[in-house]
Amino acid sequence: MNIILYNAVSLDGFIATLEGDSDWVSDVDAEVFEAKCKEAGCILVGRKTFEQFPELYPMDGVENIVLTRDETMSSANERVHFVHSVQEAVEAAEKFEYQTAILAGGSKANSSFLKAGFVNEIYLSVHPLALGEGLKMFGEQGEGLSFKLLDVTELGEGLVLLHYTLVSS
Repeated sequence: MNIILYNAVSLDGFIATLEGDSDWVSDVDAEVFEAKCKEAGCILVGRKTFEQFPELYPMDGVENIVLTRDETMSSANERVHFVHSVQEAVEAAEKFEYQTAILAGGSKANSSFLKAGFVNEIYLSVHPLALGEGLKMFGEQGEGLSFKLLDVTELGEGLVLLHYTLVSS
């Protein structure tokens, strides 16, 4: 299973404000993100991120696998699946026979997938703004990781999409 982490990031390295807000993400980036998700067919997302963006999630035409500790969560939508561990999330994506899944987590979900060794690639859309403080992409799990840059794409509006592969952990 190829898991691709996709995060928007500020120039000073934060994926959200301390309150978890990422309303600063541009429409251009949102379109690229949604296209990547639909291409993969499967998205892995943390519960907080899933609940924060009701206009985006559940994403139409995509299996939405939501990582949560709350075992009472359920959905009437047949394309929304609540799981309680990283391993269970990966198993669910594999059960649906997807080769690739997009991870759109916050710090906790990203760290959990990274710590378990499931992140293979990263797309970062770098936004031309500074938040000053906020949530890191990996929480405290990113120390000692090495990445190789595969591609750089200008998206317009000052946005740059960086594509990396994990070299070592």
